[in-house]
Formats: sequence, structure tokens, C-alpha cells
Amino acid sequence: MANTPILPALECNAEEIVVVLLSPVGATRPLRPRRSFFGVLETAFELMLAGPFQAVLDGYRAGGGTLPTIHIIAPPRMLGFLSLTNYTTRQVNSLIKEGYRCAERVLSPPAAGVMGEVGSKK
Repeated sequence: MANTPILPALECNAEEIVVVLLSPVGATRPLRPRRSFFGVLETAFELMLAGPFQAVLDGYRAGGGTLPTIHIIAPPRMLGFLSLTNYTTRQVNSLIKEGYRCAERVLSPPAAGVMGEVGSKK
């Protein structure tokens, strides 16, 4: 979330913002506890990346700004710590497809009995 460029949208008075994450950390649903050393490390790193995003929102609010509806879309599972450092064309395309699938699942009109995983922050 650290590289989510949300401030320009806020400055342009966006009425609704959709943020597509490639990690469930930062979404509004609770995370499962991680048991392995690398799982805990991965979650801690992801939480560190979520901080700047929240700081921008808090700073905007503190400056008198009113936040629009912000939808946070995230995958239901961690994609793996190594996916954060792998910038091959194949990996980048895989991450783009994963983000697209998550967004499509959430933003498409719901089928009977299907609910998306959207967190909304105001």
C-alpha cells in the first residue's frame, strides 16, 4: 500500500476510489495468524507498507479534507514474500492478472448468493 498514489485522487475531489491490493494485509477483514518465521516476517513487512497509505488518509482528514468512499480490494491469500522482489515480466503479468481477477470478482454485478470481498473506509 505504500506505493498507492491516492493523494492525487483526493486532491481532485474524487467521489469514489478503488484500491486494488496484491496482499490481504490492509484490507478490512481479519488475517489468519501466521505460524512460520517467514510468514510472520511477511505479514510484518506488509503491515509496514500499509502505514504510509493510512498516514495519507489521516493527514488529509486532519487538514480538513473529507474522504470519499474508498473500496479496498484484496486477494484472500498472501501471494508470498518472494513475489515482492520478483520483477520478471512473467511475475509482473501474473500479479496484474491476480489483481484484475480480484477486482473483477468484487466489482462485477453479484451472482445470486455470491458476495465480494470489499472493505470500505471512510
